[in-house]
Amino acid sequence: MEELQNILNKMKNIEHGYVDENGNKHTVIDDRFFDLYRLQSPKELIKSELGVCWDQVELERYFCEQENIECKSYFIVYYYKECPTHTFLVCKNLDKYYWIENSWEIYKGIYEFNCIEDLLKDVKNKFINFKKDRVTIDYNSKNLCMYEYNVPIFGVNYSDFCKHCEQGKNIII
Repeated sequence: MEELQNILNKMKNIEHGYVDENGNKHTVIDDRFFDLYRLQSPKELIKSELGVCWDQVELERYFCEQENIECKSYFIVYYYKECPTHTFLVCKNLDKYYWIENSWEIYKGIYEFNCIEDLLKDVKNKFINFKKDRVTIDYNSKNLCMYEYNVPIFGVNYSDFCKHCEQGKNIII
């Protein structure tokens, strides 16, 4: 879908990191992230060119809405120690579903699927395998959750963003 490629091209200058509550830029996600992070608005992210997946999904959503592209956002979390998370955007066109990814460097791109279930399973499996390689996880499927969530309030902190996502629709995959 050409429109999605145009959106991904608009995202090419966005790097992974975060802008803290004081406007300082951080390219390394460390323990301070949990206290200092604030969700940027799409316009703030365009200006800062630095955001985690949470920020980047909202910019992708913003671009999709400008193009009248149907999209939904998802939050995946593994409730264990560090509680790793990822957010991603899914777009629908006709009978196809597209995962658009800019933040997760090794999967940066657009992926096409025939059904939403296959897309969500693919992201889930990539997330599990990626996290197993980088975090000490004694994997238990009961600890993994995925939520479909609506637009959050910009400026919220780490904890409030997670709570917002957890109030969304729980996806069973």
